[in-house]
Amino acid sequence: MKKNILIALAALVAIGGQAGAVTFSKVGTAGAQFLKLGAGARAVGMGEAFTAVVDDATAMYWNPAGLAQAKKQEMTFTHNQWLGGIKHEFIGYCLPLGGNGTLGMNLTVLNVGEMPVTTVERGEETGEFFTCMDWAFALGYGRNLTDKVAFGATAKVIQQRIWDMKASAFAMDLGISAKTGYKSLRIAAALLNFGTDIQYKDGQLIDAFNWHDYGDGPQQTQSLEYVTSSSPLPLSYRLGLGYDLIDNPTHKLTGAFDYVHPNDGSEKQNLGVEYGFNKMLFARAGLRIDIDARYDKNAYSPTFGMGVDYGFGMLKTKIDYAFADYGPLSTVHRIALALIF
Repeated sequence: MKKNILIALAALVAIGGQAGAVTFSKVGTAGAQFLKLGAGARAVGMGEAFTAVVDDATAMYWNPAGLAQAKKQEMTFTHNQWLGGIKHEFIGYCLPLGGNGTLGMNLTVLNVGEMPVTTVERGEETGEFFTCMDWAFALGYGRNLTDKVAFGATAKVIQQRIWDMKASAFAMDLGISAKTGYKSLRIAAALLNFGTDIQYKDGQLIDAFNWHDYGDGPQQTQSLEYVTSSSPLPLSYRLGLGYDLIDNPTHKLTGAFDYVHPNDGSEKQNLGVEYGFNKMLFARAGLRIDIDARYDKNAYSPTFGMGVDYGFGMLKTKIDYAFADYGPLSTVHRIALALIF
C-alpha cells in the first residue's frame, strides 16, 4: 500500500512538472486570472499554504482531495473586496456520503461593475455603459482510498464576459493527500485548472463592412468577425506539507508549507500557521514569497487572519477574516461565513 501511495504522488508530481514546465517569459499570458484569487478567508490568513491542511467546503479550490476530510454538510460564503473596488464572491457546499466519499460544488464570481463606453478616436464617453463579469461553476468529489490516503477531482465550466463578448472554457482539478505516518505530518499535491484555452467571441467582435464606403463599388454589406487570440487557463501545480506542532484539547498549533508552480509566472513559496484555542478562537498568519524576486522587498506578502467557531445546537457557525498585503497595489480584506450542519 505504501508503494501505491508513493506511485500516486509521484504521478501527480510528474504531471504537474510537465504541465507547468514554462519559462518566466510567459508571465501574464494566461486568461481567466480570477481563478487565482483564492477561496475562503482561513486559507488566505495562512498565506495560502493550504494544500495539505484543507478540510472544508473550500477544498475544491485548493485541493479536491480535502473534500474527503469533511465530516458534515457545510455551506460557505466568502466576500473578497479585491483591488480597485472589484468584488470577488465564492459560494461552496459539500455533502459527505458516509463511507462513499464527499460531493462538492462551488460558484466563483468576479464583478468589475459598470464602465463607460468611449470612442476609439478620442477616448470620449458616449453615455453608454458596459459591464465585465467572470464566473466559474464546479462539481467535485473526494474520497478516502485508505485510512491514510485521499483522492479528489473537480470538473468546472468557466466564462468571462466583457460587454456582449464572451469567452468560455472547461477545466478539471486533481488532488491527492496522504498521512505520512510520522506523527501528524501530511503531504499533498494538486493540479489545478487543467483544461481548454479561452478565447473571446461574438458581440462587439462581429461587425458589418460595406464595400461602397471604401470605393466606388456597389452597396454590398458583408459581416466580419474580429478574431482574438486564445489564452491558456492559469494552470498551477501545488505541493503542500502540514504538521500539528501542538495538539491537545485546549491548544492546537498547525504549520503549513506550499510550493506553487504556475504556468504564467514564477514559483511561489507559501508559509502559514494557525493557532486554535478551545476549538473556538483562531489566529492565523502567513507569508507568500515570489521566488524569482526574493531579493526585492515586494516579493514578500504577509497575511493575517482570525476566526470564531460557535455552535447553536445542531448548527455550527464559523466566521473568518483575512488581511493580505499586496505591497504597492494596496491591501485586500476577506470575510467568510460557514454553516456546518
